Amino acid sequence: MSQESKSPTNNDLRDLLRLNHHHLLYFAAVMDCGGVQAASRHLGVTATTISWQIRALEAVIGQKLFLRRRQRLLPSPFGERAYILVSAWLATGRRVLACIEKSTDSKPPPLHVGLANGVPLLVAARILTAVRARMGDRQLICRTTRHDTLLDELTHHRLDLVLTDRPAARFGIDLTMRWVEASGIAWCALANPQRPFPDCLHRAAVILPMRGSAMRESIDAWLTQLGLDPLVVAECSESALVKTLGASGMGMFPVPAIVADQVCTQYAVTVIGRQAGETERYMLVTHSSQPLSELDSLVP
Repeated sequence: MSQESKSPTNNDLRDLLRLNHHHLLYFAAVMDCGGVQAASRHLGVTATTISWQIRALEAVIGQKLFLRRRQRLLPSPFGERAYILVSAWLATGRRVLACIEKSTDSKPPPLHVGLANGVPLLVAARILTAVRARMGDRQLICRTTRHDTLLDELTHHRLDLVLTDRPAARFGIDLTMRWVEASGIAWCALANPQRPFPDCLHRAAVILPMRGSAMRESIDAWLTQLGLDPLVVAECSESALVKTLGASGMGMFPVPAIVADQVCTQYAVTVIGRQAGETERYMLVTHSSQPLSELDSLVP
């Protein structure tokens, strides 16, 4: 005989599996209601179903739970003792359910966060990690779409928080903005170019964020100021795609300077130069009526 089959715990479990908890519930209902018909009305099932369940339980335990006396169904001595144990079992089950409900009720609601398309994912991860550290155990539910769409959803209370790289055009009584991060722009490439930065960008292949993003506006203004005219080989709405194409050798590409080291490690590229100043700003937008004071410490 195997050691497993000799285990008292395993034997107990096998014995317990013989008991159908539905049988016990029907038995307790008959005892509580004073008969099969009354239990049938209470549970919303047929009397035949209850009678079948009682007979099935008696077959499993090998004892009679009820005796019929003058057309009445009375509990047997064994049935009375069994009812005491089954009642204790039901009380334990109710306490377990109450504990589960209490645990569920005490769980903080999730924080619904909108990420604007222009926010690089590595920057978003950096900021959201800090946000969750301030918010305790609250789950983050994140979705990415257009800046304007997210602000509309925030206004209608379908979001709690928006992370964006552009100021909201309609601040006032509805929305509150918190600056949480500022960054310059670093330029990366698979290998160091032959000419020094930033002259190396002139007439060279580059991959840029899509027009309309705050980063793209900063880059275009800077290139114009310096009189540089690169060859834009790709424009991408997804920051991860900009980095992936750049890492493939398609061209030089910009990233927020605050995550440049992480980009170099993750994509095996090198920083070839940096634009002067902090041109990128990232902000959290919330409801004015429901300010998130936990985020105040994130403001630089």
